[in-house]
Amino acid sequence: GNGTHKERWPDGRVCVKFANGDVKRSSPDGTVVYYYDSAKTTHTTLASGDEIFEFPSGQVERHKVGGGKEISFPDGTRKAIHPDGVQVSTFPDGVVLKEYPEGFRDITSADGVTTRETSDGVALRRG
Repeated sequence: GNGTHKERWPDGRVCVKFANGDVKRSSPDGTVVYYYDSAKTTHTTLASGDEIFEFPSGQVERHKVGGGKEISFPDGTRKAIHPDGVQVSTFPDGVVLKEYPEGFRDITSADGVTTRETSDGVALRRG
């Protein structure tokens, strides 16, 4: 054979193991999990169409059908990228950075004070 091994379970799950070490698991609910052995990366496609990428660094990305993305970093930082281009990063210390496609950004400290920085770096304090 070509080194590919396929297993089927009575409940409809299928697992294919490839000669290169990759593994593809399919579930009856439409979920497909593909593990890339060389990159040590897992790519899950959910029935909804959303995709989840898990990297060896511990970074996890969720790509939503509507165009948005959610990224979790190993240090606890989370980032959401919205379809309209707005990016929101939440840091482990509670600081939230909201970046807009127009070039300005809002920085909200852990105590809730928001400062807007214009694209040229000028800070405008807000309540």
